[in-house]
Amino acid sequence: MGELNEAREVVEHRLRVTGRVQGVGFRWFACDIAQQFRVAGWTSNLPDGSVLIEASAEREAMASFVAALRDGPPAAHVAGVIVEPRAESDPLPIPFQIRR
Repeated sequence: MGELNEAREVVEHRLRVTGRVQGVGFRWFACDIAQQFRVAGWTSNLPDGSVLIEASAEREAMASFVAALRDGPPAAHVAGVIVEPRAESDPLPIPFQIRR
């Protein structure tokens, strides 16, 4: 009787976004959607022209966050989003941060 109160699973990912994602507001876009989906973490540009994101969120929120990253802001062209488990164990910042 009634619904079971299940703990929500938190996942942590390291994401690398490729394509035309620098100089188009992608990090600010990522920060805005991270706040919308309650994602902890940070983002920064990489020397190869991609954007790195380390993120932590409930599984459903993370799926929505990654889907939004695949679309990107209007000026960007996302070629791909590589999603890997996050290896580090240090806690991620809340709110989400933009790093240089």
